[in-house]
Amino acid sequence: MSDEASFPVFALGRGEVTEFPSLTTMQGYMEAVQVESDEYDAWDACGYAVRLTIATPKAAWLRVSRADTGLSKQLFAELKGESKPYREKELLLRRFAPRFIWEMSRAFAED
Repeated sequence: MSDEASFPVFALGRGEVTEFPSLTTMQGYMEAVQVESDEYDAWDACGYAVRLTIATPKAAWLRVSRADTGLSKQLFAELKGESKPYREKELLLRRFAPRFIWEMSRAFAED
């Protein structure tokens, strides 16, 4: 069996399951310190457990490799059902920042 993980990868961390479409998105979201402290459990598109490790050079710091174990079809289906697609932070900021600023200005105006 190849040790190459199939994307998307489903990562459980901070009480949520996030679906990452690529290694690049995982690198943009996760931090090396979180990976080093095993804050994420992850599975690839086929339900196999994924090992997240630190690699060099820093430009490609995250290594994602498939482990020999996996989830049952039922558990993997449940995990996928709970997952939320990765959303870029910048897009979220653009979407919610104007409302946040408006609400904060109202709160200050009421004081």
